[in-house]
Amino acid sequence: MNNQVRIIIIDDESKGRSVLKEMIARYCNDVEVVAIAADGAAGIKAIKQYAPDCILLDIQMPGMDGFAMLDQLEDTPGEVIFVTAHNEYAIKAFKYAAFDYLLKPVDPKDLQEVFDRLRKRIKQPGNNKRMHLLKSIIHQPNIAPAKITISSADGITIITIADIVYLRAEGPYTFFYMSTGEKLVASVNLQKYEELLGDQLFFRTHHSYLVNLNHIRKFNRAENTILLSNGHIVDVSKRKKDEFLQVLSEL
Repeated sequence: MNNQVRIIIIDDESKGRSVLKEMIARYCNDVEVVAIAADGAAGIKAIKQYAPDCILLDIQMPGMDGFAMLDQLEDTPGEVIFVTAHNEYAIKAFKYAAFDYLLKPVDPKDLQEVFDRLRKRIKQPGNNKRMHLLKSIIHQPNIAPAKITISSADGITIITIADIVYLRAEGPYTFFYMSTGEKLVASVNLQKYEELLGDQLFFRTHHSYLVNLNHIRKFNRAENTILLSNGHIVDVSKRKKDEFLQVLSEL
């Protein structure tokens, strides 16, 4: 019992609550549902009483939605997994802030995968900083986020997007090379970051590299390589060369 992940389910729909509880009992043997709440006010009370490892939180609830409920809490104990039926922008915000989410109707495989990630993240510092970043993105939907959160085995780090010189793929991991000289690693593949940063002047020059165009200093046509602001040299694949040159011409 001591090794179980203790969670609270907060959802205004009776069916949604019961389905989640039944799915967790069936597919997640080491997860204990310690409380269930039907609205934000009851959710706040349960969170303060039980201090769970995780909150499974519905976003769209009448009166006080999931984000408004979180605004009422000074600190958020444990992790938050958001549950939503739609809202494409909110999902992108979750990705920027490295928060997990489940789409309704919840798929058992997705449920198992999200709890697999949760176990690795529990007790890591930085949850409240990520929550602050998430809220700032949600409250300013027309402004491109200036920061991104990366999660690794060592913990959670919030970085400024403009300070990223380039990203390099290595299997399921992504290495961040920063203008400060730092080198950070995220336990997520490069494809995810291409999806997030592709509209913020980042370009996939090669299957291994995602480059911040603002940090390019020189392109070597003969060798198909780029010199970056930190002195590193990265490749441009032949397949990407024409598209890359077109993007450069439009800067």
